[in-house]
Amino acid sequence: MGFATISPVVGLYAVVLVGMVVAGGAWVWVLPVALAGQCLLLAVYSELAAKWPLSNGAYQWTRRLIGAHYGWFTGWVALCAYAVANTTIAYLGAPWALALLGITPTAHAIVITGALQVLLCSLVNAVGVDALKVALRLGVAAEAVASVGIGLALLLVFREQPPSTLFDTFGAEALSGGSTFAALLAALAVAGWAFIGFDSTVAAAEETKGAAKHVPRAVWIALLSVGALVILNAFATTLAHPNPADVTAGKDIDPVSTAVVSKTSRSVSSGFTSRPERARRTARRAGVRPVVAVPAQRLPTRFRHRPLRRATGGAPYPAPPVCTLGMTTLRP
Repeated sequence: MGFATISPVVGLYAVVLVGMVVAGGAWVWVLPVALAGQCLLLAVYSELAAKWPLSNGAYQWTRRLIGAHYGWFTGWVALCAYAVANTTIAYLGAPWALALLGITPTAHAIVITGALQVLLCSLVNAVGVDALKVALRLGVAAEAVASVGIGLALLLVFREQPPSTLFDTFGAEALSGGSTFAALLAALAVAGWAFIGFDSTVAAAEETKGAAKHVPRAVWIALLSVGALVILNAFATTLAHPNPADVTAGKDIDPVSTAVVSKTSRSVSSGFTSRPERARRTARRAGVRPVVAVPAQRLPTRFRHRPLRRATGGAPYPAPPVCTLGMTTLRP
């Protein structure tokens, strides 16, 4: 539950743009600091969960402190707040869903698809714990595998920038009066948003056997595992981006998609070439001019499927859509 709620993909999307705008490539160093601060808060949460394993905290506490009627009201407000907060995730996942269906993602189509995703997720939650458990397991598995795989691929295979990029602010400190320290503080102010949601693990405390022992452990595992993935993908995205200075200058408002989709699609597409094409490349490196070009239609059919090609820019399988739709389903 905690891993799905925190969600490394959502957390990274939430902070990477603002972090790079205010601190350049050096923004990644504030993430371990933010994670350490969240761990201090987590120590309090886990201790409270061990002593008072109550689910639906907003309802339970207000009902006991003020009364049943106010508790009922607070519980419904909390449920509505979850649904409203999830619209952001549904909106981000809508273009991928439309691309998989072969539909052009217009503004109206994105809004309608996002609303349908929120409705679908609400219905899954309403069916019962068993349906939610299946959705959680599938979504967590998809997001974990995709996050680790894409992060390592970007960092080890598709890296474009030297390590010195991680210490370069690209002039972003100008927004903070020319102070690099102030720029990093500004990045730290938003970095904590990448690690929120671990409290949702406590929501299942009443249904957990041995809650005093298992719930605190689950909270720690959720936060630390997501924290490691967020930091890994933050470093990978920054180093794989073709021009991080464009993000700092405000020319690229979606650095994650730029680093993941455009870069990997070009590299993956270039890897699926025929043997004659590889021979021509070798000839070009040797100074021999090629004569015949291999048409794109000769690529394997499975890499020319239109919906998947639109979603991933030519990649062989839609890992970002699977990851995005998986975590969309799992937000409470």
